[in-house]
Amino acid sequence: MLALALARAGATEEAARRFDAHALGGIEDEDVAALRARIAKDAALSRQEPERRRPAARAAELHGAIHARPGVYSPLAPARRARARPARARG
Repeated sequence: MLALALARAGATEEAARRFDAHALGGIEDEDVAALRARIAKDAALSRQEPERRRPAARAAELHGAIHARPGVYSPLAPARRARARPARARG
């Protein structure tokens, strides 16, 4: 996939252009969603504060949506489960 190669090479704007030109945004695939999130993250990181905040938050949402899918491995899953459990009183 050319858009992925461009993203890996640091050509974020061209990767985003190719992603959109090939209408990849309408594909419900884990790898395509990860590429969309990567491009969004790279675009956010290319900006300076405070213009970076909103795009960075959007990139985080895209990554979070991938890891929230059932059956998707996420190294953050144990931490997320631990936060979801109520704290137990020690005694």
